[in-house]
Amino acid sequence: MFTDIKNSDQFETVQKVAKGWSSDEKYFIQTREQQRLLLRVSDVAHSSLYSIKWAEKFGEQEIDGMAQRCLKAFDDYEDFKRYIPKWYTEKYHISAD
Repeated sequence: MFTDIKNSDQFETVQKVAKGWSSDEKYFIQTREQQRLLLRVSDVAHSSLYSIKWAEKFGEQEIDGMAQRCLKAFDDYEDFKRYIPKWYTEKYHISAD
């Protein structure tokens, strides 16, 4: 999957990232130009699917809401064939440095 990332050399874990989002460890691809691109696609895929199961205890309305969010995530990432969502633009870029 990551072989299509332009100039990607490696996939590795980085130290904790705390830039206003989440402080847990994240993964990134580092380009040959030393640019770090955070990868969140696996987090989105997992939480999108698991949220439907989680919603079961709250009833049909919550299940439907989570299913809609899941479908939106699948659309944003083109069935998770993309590693960057369609809505992403440079204004959202956060450096891991």
